[in-house]
Amino acid sequence: MGSQIIEDIRRSYGLGTQTVDLSQATESQHSVWRLTTDNGSYAVKKLNSKSPSWIDRYEATERIAGQFADLGVSTVSAIRTETGVTSEFDGELYVVYPWVDGTQVAIGSSESRTSDY
Repeated sequence: MGSQIIEDIRRSYGLGTQTVDLSQATESQHSVWRLTTDNGSYAVKKLNSKSPSWIDRYEATERIAGQFADLGVSTVSAIRTETGVTSEFDGELYVVYPWVDGTQVAIGSSESRTSDY
């Protein structure tokens, strides 16, 4: 991820004034980076599709997550910009979440591994 994209994301999502660190967390269906700024840490997800139906699904799932949060259910919701949760930079689509340390569990597996995402 280029430095201009990082700055554009940081500015658009209001993530602080200075980038402290950037490291790739996962690379699977979507690439995810941990972006640490002077304001905290964030998961920056680069989506593998820009189709309108894909964007609509992301926006819908984040509306639902917000409704759950309003009801007191613990959720991690994407950070919104003026235009929604998805933003396009240099022809690629991104979504940004607060960073949450946790455990990643493979689907269909009884084993888990510690992950920073």
